[in-house]
Amino acid sequence: MTKLFSDVARSMQSAWTAAFGRADWAAIAALYAPETSFYGSTPALAADPAGVLSYFQSLPPIFVAARYATPHILPLGEGLFAASGGVVFTVRKDGVDQERAYRMSQVFRQMPEGWRIVLHHASPVPA
Repeated sequence: MTKLFSDVARSMQSAWTAAFGRADWAAIAALYAPETSFYGSTPALAADPAGVLSYFQSLPPIFVAARYATPHILPLGEGLFAASGGVVFTVRKDGVDQERAYRMSQVFRQMPEGWRIVLHHASPVPA
């Protein structure tokens, strides 16, 4: 089951990073469950895909790319698992790319419409 969960995490995170690179915030929001718990880099909690969409729409346009490291997978039950690891965001300021490392934990649930993210928590890696 861990292999299945690992494959799902990689697929979902690949879709997430592709949408992030296109600034396709609606595509990212569609990856989240109707009831979710989302903490990004701001203090506000988003509890549904509309809140996730609002969060990403408020990001400054300097965020241009993201890439996930191979996550640690923790099975939580049938059709439910956590994926924790790192994600590096690329920000572009005055034409110069800089990387910002974050810790990322996500919980994925298999739902009738497919796999969805039910929990997302990101925090910057201390310098």
